[in-house]
Amino acid sequence: MIDISKYSNYEAETNILSIFFDNKEFLDDTEIKRTDFYFDEHQKVFMAMQHLYHNHTAISLATLKETLGTSVSIQTLSEITSNFSSTATFSTYKKILIDHAMRRRIVILTQGLLTRMDEYNEIDVLLDKVENAFLSVRRDVSDITLPDMQDIVLETYNNILKDIENPGQLKGISTGFQDIDLYIGGLQKKTLYYIGARPSMGKTALLSQICLNVAKQGKVVVFFSLEMSEEKIIRRYISQETVIERDKIDLGLINQDELKKITDVSQQLSNLPLVIIENATINTNQMRNIIKKVKKKYGRVDLIAIDYLQYIQDQHKDRRIAVEENSRALKTMCKDFDTPVVCLAQLSRATEMRKDQRPILSDLKEAGGIEADADVVAFLYREGYYDKSIQDCLAELIIAKQRDGRLGTIKLGWIGECTLFVDYKKLEQNRKE
Repeated sequence: MIDISKYSNYEAETNILSIFFDNKEFLDDTEIKRTDFYFDEHQKVFMAMQHLYHNHTAISLATLKETLGTSVSIQTLSEITSNFSSTATFSTYKKILIDHAMRRRIVILTQGLLTRMDEYNEIDVLLDKVENAFLSVRRDVSDITLPDMQDIVLETYNNILKDIENPGQLKGISTGFQDIDLYIGGLQKKTLYYIGARPSMGKTALLSQICLNVAKQGKVVVFFSLEMSEEKIIRRYISQETVIERDKIDLGLINQDELKKITDVSQQLSNLPLVIIENATINTNQMRNIIKKVKKKYGRVDLIAIDYLQYIQDQHKDRRIAVEENSRALKTMCKDFDTPVVCLAQLSRATEMRKDQRPILSDLKEAGGIEADADVVAFLYREGYYDKSIQDCLAELIIAKQRDGRLGTIKLGWIGECTLFVDYKKLEQNRKE
């Protein structure tokens, strides 16, 4: 066990308190708090000074004695009140005080983690606990600067002026689909998006296309595929980009012209900043570790995509609670990494029981918390999948929730043989031609 008393400085603590005694206004410094003082008597004197100051009572030897009673010795009070320390030394002593306090916290955290190490069976869970523990030292509320309303309004006003100077410019990264971008303003930082659909609607195809479109813009994308293999995703990309039917590619029924297209597209795909992680048993802690590695390699991460929520692993026995905890972890992830997170979600069979089978928010499977966590919830629906009497070439992306935008339905073209979505206007144009 490490003796934390070595991380203390009696002289610095005494001098800080002496400055407070002679210069009451220094007690407005919100960065210093009680636990920054190691010695118990110094903590009590500091709290007494704050109490007197905030109650507009004079701070003197007499008022301190009355407030503290016998909890602090006369010798300690005399040492503080009779000592003179220049205000010019305040920042120096403050740095020493906080530095030692931080070191003590690190030692205490480390020792606590060591004693509880055997409680965590999964190494990734343990690593996450360690990381969060040390982040808590940095994220102490005392380090937070209170926002100034004038600064916030001025910054917002300047951003509005920039929007006026660049009308129609997306706030986020383009999805590659014009109508989707117009509805949601592109994929925006610190924003959690859910795309829900019943099986075979094409939700994986849509998400993988968005990832490819974003990567083509030179953006770094991490795509967690918990259901489909890396090779199947690449085969799908090749089919989409060459517009060669997927069945022909899989069966090897390719002529020389088509082979050249496949070769060219394969070279283009290999140079994209798109990282595909195929893992059916991954949890959110492991995801975070991978994202950090990608960020270290490329210097940034611009989009995180997950296929899909209900496949993310969790140790909780209650499936509903596990899914909701994972959803909350994704919300934290998009904030911590300052990126948009787009995640697919499976829907319940309730849609099949209705005459109108278009999904609604209550159809989100095993996850009532999704609606609360999500900034945007969209549902993918193809009427032609259910009604075989009509041509299955049209899809709807239903925006059912959007914190900062409108709700409605976006039309998309669907080319089933290539598992490809296109802008509806492009589909209409091709039909005319």
